[in-house]
Amino acid sequence: MNKTILEFDVVICGSGPSGATAAFLLSKHGLKVALIDKKQFPRDKLCGGLLTEKSYKLIKSMFGNDFFESNLIEFSSNKFEIFYGKLKILSAFSKKLFIYVDRKKFDFAILKMALDSGVNFFSKTKIIDIDIKNMSVFTNNNIFKGRYIIASDGVNSVIRGCLIKKGILDDKEYKDNLTLAMEIYNYEFATDRASIYFGFTKFGYGWVFPNKKRTLVGIGALISKNKGLIKKQFKNFLNSIGLDAPKIFNAHLIPTGWISNRFGFDNILLVGDAAGFVDPITGEGIYYAVKTGQMSAEAILMSEKNKLFAEVNYNSLIQNIVSNLKRRKMYRNLIFGTRFRLVIKFFLLIILFLFKDKLLKFIHE
Repeated sequence: MNKTILEFDVVICGSGPSGATAAFLLSKHGLKVALIDKKQFPRDKLCGGLLTEKSYKLIKSMFGNDFFESNLIEFSSNKFEIFYGKLKILSAFSKKLFIYVDRKKFDFAILKMALDSGVNFFSKTKIIDIDIKNMSVFTNNNIFKGRYIIASDGVNSVIRGCLIKKGILDDKEYKDNLTLAMEIYNYEFATDRASIYFGFTKFGYGWVFPNKKRTLVGIGALISKNKGLIKKQFKNFLNSIGLDAPKIFNAHLIPTGWISNRFGFDNILLVGDAAGFVDPITGEGIYYAVKTGQMSAEAILMSEKNKLFAEVNYNSLIQNIVSNLKRRKMYRNLIFGTRFRLVIKFFLLIILFLFKDKLLKFIHE
């Protein structure tokens, strides 16, 4: 069956926070934008939903001060505690609030901002392949052609995979830096603070996050460092805090610590999880998704004026982010890389007691 060819200025593949942000900004500047996604929105999204101060400020600056007034904030608290195993190492207050959102509502709210700006949205549209020469995206429904393409299709990005197959991107460290996150929702176990647990897994941690009607409990760790043990480690973690392990877990992959050799090709740009823009220590991805979505839009708008490939402009904009992620990856390897768990324990004790405020600044900023 012949497929219809649809032409746009920009084709954005994936309508999570990174793709929807880019679509919103580009459409506001008069470009004809196609935003495509394999899901129908609103859709469920596995995520802790914690927004740091930098994420909260960035999102308000992008979408307006009233963005969060439509019941998007599920919970907010400045209380947090840190454990090593069952031992509580620190219980304290943060000067800045931790904000918790439901990703189903949050992602849909950003998408609605994009739609209101005039973006053409195509749901239930699965990306199959791309033609980088003719700037075409092949899907199960139609063929989309654009002068620019943004890959915001997540950790399992089809577009990134196509660029890897063509030898444009190098993925030699990609699998070694994949984190598996496992989560459950509990509607009986109530808390008013974020709790972080070290010692149950290697190169990762467990968490308990508050919410309006439920508590989110999860664990995340590098697959390459745990040899298939993460599910067992999660069960041990749940039992340690008095919860029974369910038969079925929610699980998803996070690209933590993979730094690509390139973040696009000519007028094709990779953003968010598709580009590996996730904090290697905390696993925070929302800030980097929105920020790189913004920067991809800026790069394209710059290209409209200076006629350079968007990749050139994008590279100049993301240098600080790339440098920051490389530095945080180094810190991750320093903190978790030791063979002796006891060393980690005392290292955490010293760092947390002496540098609590700097640690919070590190997280929030």
